[in-house]
Amino acid sequence: MTILSKAHLGALILLASYSPLNTLRAQTPTAPHALPALIEILGDTKDAALQTDILRGMSKALESQRSMLAPEGWDAVEPDLLTHTNPEVRLLSEGLSLKFGSESTRQRFRQALTNPTTSNASKRQALQALLDTR
Repeated sequence: MTILSKAHLGALILLASYSPLNTLRAQTPTAPHALPALIEILGDTKDAALQTDILRGMSKALESQRSMLAPEGWDAVEPDLLTHTNPEVRLLSEGLSLKFGSESTRQRFRQALTNPTTSNASKRQALQALLDTR
């Protein structure tokens, strides 16, 4: 477990929230550890508010990307985030999982579209998420 000072943690959250996409992409030489460092924090903390802030920042920074390779560490934290008790953490994680090419999340969204018990609002969200990552 990496212990970060409040200043480092604040800087990472700021980076996720406001940096241009190019500084956050896992493969960029200028900031190769930004996403993995944020993902490590996601795995280390149980603070839903902090997880939500990090996931919002990542989602915002990567919103112009339709798809990309999953950054280092995502596969380890993804299952816990997708089953989190906080619905916003789950929703943000699902969007990122789709962006990172998760076939299981894609399949779950496709099933939601054909499930007669799924609400129309949920079907619209699932369809939009699938279209955003095509």
